[in-house]
Amino acid sequence: MATFFDAVLVNAEDTEVRERRYALVRDAAATLSRVADFTAITQGGTR
Repeated sequence: MATFFDAVLVNAEDTEVRERRYALVRDAAATLSRVADFTAITQGGTR
């Protein structure tokens, strides 16, 4: 997953490319949410 975000610009200028990449991120989030609850994870350690 880290390699994906290091190597791929998700917010690409090309609309079709951007939409496909957003779909990949949504699918990954949906898959990961089936095995773990990420609601307690916050940025900077604050809620």
